[in-house]
Amino acid sequence: MAEAKTACRICPGACSMVAKLEDGRIASLRGDKDSPLTHGYACMRGLNAVEGMYHPERILRPLKRQPDGTFTEIGLETALDEIAAKLGRILAESGGDAVGIFKGTQLRRSFIAHDLLDDWLKAIGSTRHFTTITIDQSCKQITMLRMGAWKAGKPKLDDCDVMMVFGGNALVTNSTFNFFYDPARRLKAALKRGLKIIVVDPRLTEIAQSAHHFLQCKPGEDVTIAAGMIRSILTNGWHDPEFCARHVKDLDRLRAAVEPFTPDYVARRAGIPADELQAAVETFALRNKRGVAVCGTGPSMSPHSNLADHMVECLNVICGRYYREGDRIPNPGVLRRAPAPRAEVTPPFREWEQDGPRTESGHGTLMGQLMSGVLADEMLRTDSGRLRAFFAAGGNPAAALPDQRKVVAAMRSLDLMVVTDPFMTTTAKLAHYIIPPTMMYERPDWALCSRLGIPLSYRGVSLDMTIPPTNEYLYELLLQDSKVGLDEIMRHPGGAVFDIPPVHVLPASGPATPRFDVMPDDVWDELAEVRGEAVDEGAGGTGFLLITRRLRGVMNSLGILQEQIRRKHPYNSAYMHPADMARLGLCEGAAIEIASDLSAIGAIVEGDDTLRPGTVAMSHCWGGLPDEGLPIEALGVSTNLLVRTDCFVEKINAMPRYSSIPVTISPVAAKPV
Repeated sequence: MAEAKTACRICPGACSMVAKLEDGRIASLRGDKDSPLTHGYACMRGLNAVEGMYHPERILRPLKRQPDGTFTEIGLETALDEIAAKLGRILAESGGDAVGIFKGTQLRRSFIAHDLLDDWLKAIGSTRHFTTITIDQSCKQITMLRMGAWKAGKPKLDDCDVMMVFGGNALVTNSTFNFFYDPARRLKAALKRGLKIIVVDPRLTEIAQSAHHFLQCKPGEDVTIAAGMIRSILTNGWHDPEFCARHVKDLDRLRAAVEPFTPDYVARRAGIPADELQAAVETFALRNKRGVAVCGTGPSMSPHSNLADHMVECLNVICGRYYREGDRIPNPGVLRRAPAPRAEVTPPFREWEQDGPRTESGHGTLMGQLMSGVLADEMLRTDSGRLRAFFAAGGNPAAALPDQRKVVAAMRSLDLMVVTDPFMTTTAKLAHYIIPPTMMYERPDWALCSRLGIPLSYRGVSLDMTIPPTNEYLYELLLQDSKVGLDEIMRHPGGAVFDIPPVHVLPASGPATPRFDVMPDDVWDELAEVRGEAVDEGAGGTGFLLITRRLRGVMNSLGILQEQIRRKHPYNSAYMHPADMARLGLCEGAAIEIASDLSAIGAIVEGDDTLRPGTVAMSHCWGGLPDEGLPIEALGVSTNLLVRTDCFVEKINAMPRYSSIPVTISPVAAKPV
């Protein structure tokens, strides 16, 4: 039995791994104790990757849909010939914008394929570029582009004395808020040196259990709480006046906008004691001067997600929580050459308002991509702009996008749908062709433009269309600006910390640099809209708010087919507080119906006393197709059946309300035996 060093690529952490090899197969994986970063840590998702590689349901050969809806094997070359022929006809008849792509989270771990798909889309003349970025935490990009961003960035975990987390749980996600590489160990070390943790969440999450202040709020009230905190900071003079005078535009307008969010109003609306709110603000702004406020998927999937992220970032702005002139930047990056950042603001740039590609709904682009929230509508168009061909790679949009019934109907209307996936996911079931990729511990492959006679470039270099380029050649192009050469990188299969010159923050480029726009007109209007909403004093009865919840071992839809994961989570339970279960006469494992104003789903109850009463929490991206009629025990259920796209949608980025959804819950009578 031999061993080989490698790395996991499920999430951005890229933890170092050691693979045990037996007869040419990976027998097991473990964290690499020799790694200078991960020190032997690996999460459940990474350790269970072997099961995914050798899963009996893994697709190993290309499949083609038959007229009766079944799939049969087809040779790769034949499949590519047929796909190219159909794609060529669509391009000739309708042009490049009749073809779209969706890049999922897992494609981002394949650096070559990720960039190459962008170049392929440009080569065929299409602007229909969709990814998870515009449907996951797109509010972060919105905030950056309408407020501005600090060029030197925010302090990392090891440079923080305080961290305030809105709706995030780094101990389960493993790859957020600078908690890479054994988050439990890093959190323990940070707490030991004195880090103060503040958590705002409807659930006493794993990270909240270590918090110095835990505000167990009503779901969807992050805007209210952040606005109240800003008001308290400005009223008490706990902000950084020098930083604000130099780098902030319209601080008085921000002050006026948050004036109605008094402690009593915030306490009544968000369901948290006013004195606990005040204590948390003092810890963040008065007693600690280094540290940041961060938003997780809780706020970014709830109503007013763009505003929530904006207001949380305003906490960092008014307190000046950024690296300053002369500060050393930790890990400035090895694979690229970039000038040292300056202590100044990158000005706002409202990309979605610029000339460029637009959807029929009028939405523009974000980070060069169209909004995935209206992807189904682009497929259902009745004019010449209809999306006719669609390529999904490394993602499962039929499980991830809102209003699943509409998404499935849209995908079934396509003339050509090609899915790259090693499993028969919800999206793959709708494809005309399924091309199975190699997985992360296997050799990558390449091929399509040559069949269409279209030249393709990568990183600005024209590729030979008669001979597929080697991966080594593509990596050389990818790393042409790296501070360390590819040969040197390859000498360290377990990873390395390279000795590169330190990078310090440079002074501002001049006295009149751009400023943070903390209260532009649309943010003012959005905050006024929130202030005008009726305060919900608690529905009681059968009324609840449905929130999303992360599960260990599961990353969106990734992992729900693996037996080792399913032993712990056989389906996505509907977690409820035991007091709510008792009030509704529900026992553990009871069947219930959860109904929104759009649809209803079945679920199975599991008690959880860490939840705020009046909430029900479920993991998203589970379930099969709506018309399959699968029992909940088979694959769980899709909460996206409850998500609307005709209202409760963000104007800029078409982000729907995935969380904090008003629902009713009713018992389902047991079927007679």
